[in-house]
Amino acid sequence: MSLALDAKSCVFGGRLAIGSAQQQESLSTELSRRQKQDGLTLVSLLWSKVYTVDFVRQSLSFSPDLLQNLGFRYGTVSPDGNQAAFDSCGGSAHAQESIDSEGNCIGRSGLATAGLDGSGLRTFPEISSPIGICWSPDASRFALRGGPANGLEIVDAHNGSPQSIDETEAFFEPQCWSHDGNLVVYTRNKPRKQTVVIYNFETKKKTELGAGGYATWIPGTDWITFKDCGIDLQRCTYYKVRRDGTGKKILFKTLAATSPLSWSSDGRLAAFVSTSRPTEPAGISWRLRVWRISDGSEVWVSNIGERDSVFFQWITIPRSVARNMRTDSQAPQLPIHQVTSD
Repeated sequence: MSLALDAKSCVFGGRLAIGSAQQQESLSTELSRRQKQDGLTLVSLLWSKVYTVDFVRQSLSFSPDLLQNLGFRYGTVSPDGNQAAFDSCGGSAHAQESIDSEGNCIGRSGLATAGLDGSGLRTFPEISSPIGICWSPDASRFALRGGPANGLEIVDAHNGSPQSIDETEAFFEPQCWSHDGNLVVYTRNKPRKQTVVIYNFETKKKTELGAGGYATWIPGTDWITFKDCGIDLQRCTYYKVRRDGTGKKILFKTLAATSPLSWSSDGRLAAFVSTSRPTEPAGISWRLRVWRISDGSEVWVSNIGERDSVFFQWITIPRSVARNMRTDSQAPQLPIHQVTSD
């Protein structure tokens, strides 16, 4: 699983549009409207900082009031948007004691949870260096890579007890659970080959769905999405496929995508990071983009730096948090770029 950008994967490509946007509002308008009305945003937790995307100002912003004073490498937000699970730096409640000047952990790290405002810190030190933390739909379990065996584990969110899936060369992405909580999807990561695999908790059976990786579930559906960039990691294609392996379809094609598709809770919007395209303004190598499944329209909503996260989650910032939240802009405020005319 990629946490930050890998310059070696910088390549170029195109995109396949689906349908027509003539009878619905533009994607950029929808994003701005939903953020103003509902608090919808994209959030990223990396190197002891929390970033949110401002669709109105078209910028990536640092949010100092979220997970304040906590040191962590990487984290994800719960489905209800109220909690975060993260790779905590040394289990300390004080970031200055556990991270260096660049935000990197000093010493050992382990799984922890807290409210978005940083309150209620709980640590699970036996689950060391967790990667790809994926909340179950009811927030009762985590799927992750880490723990004593440094492999894929299912961890009880209440007492931290782990259950191994017996995979060491593999990783989860957030949104890895089926909506009924009976299945998880992950990427088996072998040299020069990635495979999408489903694990069934009841039967303990593993089923390969095909070549590709960075698999996520479209919320509330039986559809799984993943990408395949070939052996040379150049032109990338995002697909969807049913949980039983049938109905595989192309969603769209792009250039040098470095992230999974992160889906909004209604399954309508997908966020991803890919390289800049020849038709876009020069000077920025990577961009955070949003794609709409109903018509295939796409916008890029923020520039991404070389040390920035490539994974963002859709959340609705709780009003109790948003009321007192400050943000500091971290990226040039360029206009949202509408890729597909609507």
